Amino acid sequence: MSIERRYKNGPNWTRKESRRFSDSKRWLAVKRRETARFLNLDFDNLLIHSRILLDRATALTRAFLKNERSLPSFASFNKHRSFFLKPENIPHGNHEEYAKYVRERTEWFPSLLGLARDKFVVHRNRPFYKLYGWSKNGASEMEMVLLTSKTNDPANLGAADCKVVNPLELISNIVDYLSFTGNYMKDHAEKSNGR
Repeated sequence: MSIERRYKNGPNWTRKESRRFSDSKRWLAVKRRETARFLNLDFDNLLIHSRILLDRATALTRAFLKNERSLPSFASFNKHRSFFLKPENIPHGNHEEYAKYVRERTEWFPSLLGLARDKFVVHRNRPFYKLYGWSKNGASEMEMVLLTSKTNDPANLGAADCKVVNPLELISNIVDYLSFTGNYMKDHAEKSNGR
């Protein structure tokens, strides 16, 4: 994705203006030509490994989520999040601050990562289309557009459901969750040790 982004900001404009490439822009154009066909794999890789990372981070919450009346899943972020959304788990004992964060600040998970990874990459069962393009706001960000259709007819895409996944936004949301969880674990450890 980095090469594609740098190409969009440099050699792409040089080419459009019919100017000659400098050596560095020529190198970037060659690299882009070599890697462009694999861009979809970068997106899929991001989705799959982001989910694995969140599932592994969820396992770390076992360090402070113990001795409660009921415990969430420590193997699946999806189940972990669903646990805190259930009415019987609101509020959640001594760790309401963490539970509130998961309830209120991880709404991106089912709508972005969960949908894109589960429905479009791993468990495809309906007709779908993945398109890659540039952000509509003029920024040089690549996005994945996910279209789900009720039929197999590509001509009927006007009635398809559309979801846009911005990889930088997704990464930012994951980093926020990991940072919050890490700081929460650190604070809990310090309180437990009497600091």
